[in-house]
Amino acid sequence: MQRTPCIRYTTAPNAATGYVSLEVSPFLAKDTDGTLKDARRLWAAVNRPNLMVKIPATLEGIPAIQQCISEGIILLSLCCLRKECTRR
Repeated sequence: MQRTPCIRYTTAPNAATGYVSLEVSPFLAKDTDGTLKDARRLWAAVNRPNLMVKIPATLEGIPAIQQCISEGIILLSLCCLRKECTRR
């Protein structure tokens, strides 16, 4: 598969490219292993340093977030509004 350069988000000269985010399936929000597998799949498929993978910060998502960080996957964790989750 041929790789293409990232598209600039502005037409200004000398502008940098920004981050792009993709989200793991929301159906995996309560599945740690499934979330981790999907995050790895997205990271490998895009294979760009400006990708941010979104993972829900659920009780089951927290271990996947920790593992992805340890693997160097750039993340954007989605809001966690439950007390049980914020304590982690």
